[in-house]
Amino acid sequence: MAGRLLFVFLMYSFHEVQAQALLPPKLTVNPAVITVTETVTLNCQTPSSVSVSQCYFYTLSGGTVRVLSCLQTLTGTELLKMSHQSLPTEVQVRCFYTVKVGEGNSQSPYSDTSSITIQALLPPKLTVNPPVITETDSVTLNCQTPSSVSVSQCYFYTLSRRTVNLFSCLQTLTGTELLKMANKNSSVEVEVKCYYTVKVGEGNSQSPYSDTSSITIHTLLPPKLTVNPPVITETDSVTLNCQTPSSVSVSQCYFHKGGTVDVFSCLQTLTGTELLKMANKNSSVEVEVKCYYTVKVGERNSQSPYSDTSSITIHSQTPRMAVHHSYGDDVLFTCSLPGSANPDTRCNLYFGEASRPVLTTNISGKKTSKKESFCQFTVTIDDLLSRLRLVQQRDASCDYSLGSEPNSLSPRSDGYSLTDIVERESSMTPTMPTFSMTKGQTVDMPSSTGSSTSTYLTPVKQAPETWILKFVAVVTGCGVIVGVILLFSAILYKKKTASVPPKLTVNPPVINETDSVTLNCQTPSSKTSTSVLLIQQSNSDNCRSERLLPYFPAESEIHTFHSHHLDVWGVIH
Repeated sequence: MAGRLLFVFLMYSFHEVQAQALLPPKLTVNPAVITVTETVTLNCQTPSSVSVSQCYFYTLSGGTVRVLSCLQTLTGTELLKMSHQSLPTEVQVRCFYTVKVGEGNSQSPYSDTSSITIQALLPPKLTVNPPVITETDSVTLNCQTPSSVSVSQCYFYTLSRRTVNLFSCLQTLTGTELLKMANKNSSVEVEVKCYYTVKVGEGNSQSPYSDTSSITIHTLLPPKLTVNPPVITETDSVTLNCQTPSSVSVSQCYFHKGGTVDVFSCLQTLTGTELLKMANKNSSVEVEVKCYYTVKVGERNSQSPYSDTSSITIHSQTPRMAVHHSYGDDVLFTCSLPGSANPDTRCNLYFGEASRPVLTTNISGKKTSKKESFCQFTVTIDDLLSRLRLVQQRDASCDYSLGSEPNSLSPRSDGYSLTDIVERESSMTPTMPTFSMTKGQTVDMPSSTGSSTSTYLTPVKQAPETWILKFVAVVTGCGVIVGVILLFSAILYKKKTASVPPKLTVNPPVINETDSVTLNCQTPSSKTSTSVLLIQQSNSDNCRSERLLPYFPAESEIHTFHSHHLDVWGVIH
């Protein structure tokens, strides 16, 4: 029994001596100062004479032991987690190792304590480009973070308002947005700094602030746009004046119209045609225009705010064509002019798409019932048919130019179809002799359909024999019975007609449907009783007739008949 106790004692003494013989390890840390995202290498250096089973690292603040390899790399975040500490901090670490002794492990003494300083995150670097802008310009804010960290988010802080805005680390803002962030509304220097966050364990760790950067924002006032005159025609001109503040040195003015921007001087004169082309329009329209200007700010041009919108009304100068014709008569073409005209205005008449006009004439001195100027062309039916056959088309159009004004030729009117006239005149052979007459005044008046037609009040001097010819022609067209009656009437009137024809005057020569005209059939002084015989011509598909209208006293006031061709003769009775 005593022998066994001696054996146990000897064995315990042997192990105790062996444990006391294990040398402590040497702990090195590299680098000794890191951030949470950087790494540190822990090296628990054991004696080369022992066969180490395992190394252990012990953090003094956390009191935790981690089983790791003897050469171990850890991040600042992992060290913070082991030590249960927060930034910034100093983590103290020791290590020991174990060796296999029989059936168990023998632990070495602890190494000396080593310290690892875990600093807070490095501050970012903030750059602003450009540092001087206007409200409409943009500036790029770049919160440059360390390449070694995985950034969760960047934040920008304005010192004047002490507000934080969450953006991407590379952010572009306008001067207006910066002024809003800084709670400013005029020229100002906005001071900005930034920071970032990284994920540390279950939370986010905030970096220090960057240095402060300044952005100077110049406030450009909007220009004032004036247009004069605001209402023009295609050939008129309008002056656009983009009035800029006197306090700025303007580089250029820009005019915005219908989605397009044109670079002009700030005082610009344009024609209505040019404005229509710029606005991509081709008819009467209201063109809305606004402008802005640029100034040199540093190395770049800064844009001002837009002016208020101004409107320019452009009236079309396209004339309107009207045609009047009675079978067998000349064809009267009326070209009505919209807008302004001067005494030197000249009109051109075209057949088909010919580039050269058939006739050119000066504007009439009178106005239509719509207060429009007009020109009139008279073309014989034979000449008309000949010219239409030449161009192989059946329409007429007109345009006009404002005298000596350059580039004043108007657009051509819409084509007026002459098909009805051509077919009617071509299908019937004239059987009546023509007779001369003196053309009188033309009355332009609206018809019941709204179109413009013309009525003639024409004083004519006829020899007595002409009456017989006229009514004989009617006999051929309308039948024997009616012709005999009319012929008898003509002879009767011939006998009663003096050798000296009367003189017929009309006053006024221009009227509308509701106005009155006075017809004065002035007879020789030897006659004591006179009256006016009105002969109204009309056409039908099969014959042409003339009807006698009631007699009137020599000087009478009558209302006009429906708008069509009226030939008036004064006859002594």
